[in-house]
Amino acid sequence: FPVTIALYYFLEIMVNGKSSLKYYVGYTLSIVLAIFSNYLTFTVFLAHGLYWLLVDRTFEKLRNFCVCYVIMAIPFGLWMTKGPGQYALLYIKDATNLYHSILKNPKLAASYQGFIDIASWKNLFTRGISILSDYFIFTNGWYEKLGNKIALVLVIGLLVLVAWIILNKSKKVDIQLFVFVLLMVFIPFVFSVLSAYKAGVMTGFYFRYTSFGLPFVSILMAWFLVLMFEKYKIIAIGFAVLAMVQYYSFARIIKHFYADTQQKYTNSHGRISNPYILIADKIKSL
Repeated sequence: FPVTIALYYFLEIMVNGKSSLKYYVGYTLSIVLAIFSNYLTFTVFLAHGLYWLLVDRTFEKLRNFCVCYVIMAIPFGLWMTKGPGQYALLYIKDATNLYHSILKNPKLAASYQGFIDIASWKNLFTRGISILSDYFIFTNGWYEKLGNKIALVLVIGLLVLVAWIILNKSKKVDIQLFVFVLLMVFIPFVFSVLSAYKAGVMTGFYFRYTSFGLPFVSILMAWFLVLMFEKYKIIAIGFAVLAMVQYYSFARIIKHFYADTQQKYTNSHGRISNPYILIADKIKSL
């Protein structure tokens, strides 16, 4: 939510030329909330910087945005070096060492397969396709039904069609916004791939760690559907039918969630009752 609010203020400044103080204050507050929610949201602000570099490059905006990021960085830097945030970095280092020690034991590694895996290019490709496929409503889950290679072709085909519909006879500002949305969608994904490869384990490369792009996927798909309905109603009807098929798949996912059975994005199922009462009773008995 704060990332999406930051998008609003950023585009008001960049696209609509709003330069009053309240827009920069709103942008600063939203990026502070975002970075304190999850430090990986910095990938979104990296996309903002790249967009400025591609389409604007005026010193005034660069100066003002730098002030916003310095204000954001001061409390966050103190939190990560002097406050509780420093333990997050220690935890990540300790967890990575633990995962590597598990992977060195073939028998133990086999029991954690699917959760703790080596970040080989094959594993990165397989999970990357699942993430990219699940980004978009029309290709969500297709890698499970059709395989990774076909899913990759379908995702590429969808993106080519989206680009063609949006960019066909488009204005300059539409092209710029299209590039901006692509940056917002794919930079968190690329960063997660590189982080997993550098760490050597796959534990940091899951759908949830790349999900900062999801609001912008929604924007992209909505933009695509509106333009397609205006220009190519027959194709739009085909996508409407496809969406109905996908809604059936989503309903099944939600059903599994509420039934507490095997789920799509987690291995959690068959939960016990509140464990804290059990723990408290055990402490008292000892």
